Amino acid sequence: SDQQYQKVCEQLKQTKAKKQKTYSEKIDYSRGNYADQSSDFCFITTAACFALNQTKDCKELNLLRKFRDTYILQDKKDGELLIKEYYRIAPILITYIDCEWNPFAVYTELWVDYILPSCQEIQLKNFETAKQYYIDMVRMLCKKYSVAVKEEIQERYQIIEMGNQTE
Repeated sequence: SDQQYQKVCEQLKQTKAKKQKTYSEKIDYSRGNYADQSSDFCFITTAACFALNQTKDCKELNLLRKFRDTYILQDKKDGELLIKEYYRIAPILITYIDCEWNPFAVYTELWVDYILPSCQEIQLKNFETAKQYYIDMVRMLCKKYSVAVKEEIQERYQIIEMGNQTE
């Protein structure tokens, strides 16, 4: 019934409100701020953490969230554009990865080849190199799964030469 539905929704809201996050800045890049949303927007990294039995508040995720909000977003040239596009295509990529015969292997590869090295570069304050790891990861996944990115990003970062998935 509608009353039960409302009760469940209220319980979910209360549960969400109780969760504590180590890094809790919330920005909604699709609308300008994240007031009502979780900060779990690093979909690929979150999925990799789950696949590797990490938590949503693992050191690497918190480091990447802070990097996203302090370095990437501050890049006036294309920071917000990159973030918006990442959040648009990441769920598509996760769907493809989850349909793989062994998604754990894919997430492990992403973790070892891209995510962890990016975190190491952030710690060394090599921010452009850290950003490049993410761009390379997205480029590889988009090409593998034929997911197209917006033309402006495609041209600037050579993310993909082909694709069939747009808006």
